[in-house]
Amino acid sequence: KQAHRGIVANEDTWLEDIIDDIGPGGNFLSEYSTVDGIYDGEWYVSKFGLHDTFEAWEAGGRPTVLDEAREKVDHILTTHQPLPLDEDAERELDRIQKRAQAEA
Repeated sequence: KQAHRGIVANEDTWLEDIIDDIGPGGNFLSEYSTVDGIYDGEWYVSKFGLHDTFEAWEAGGRPTVLDEAREKVDHILTTHQPLPLDEDAERELDRIQKRAQAEA
């Protein structure tokens, strides 16, 4: 959604003062502008990665983002139920398959 809207760069979005105040290695998550931007959809917050305390992550086996992605893929592959095709689409696929078999 954000990619279609583009990036807005103006005095309201260019937060040079905040960047200067926080400095390298600082935490922007406590800043109102960051929280406001997240709720407005300006920034994407991934469902993967560390979103809990370090202790909870460690107790959970220290999963990597790749581990979480594999788990999500496995879940989708084992639980996905495709929607049935309508009759016209089913007939068209049958026609294509028969034609391919005849040409083979």
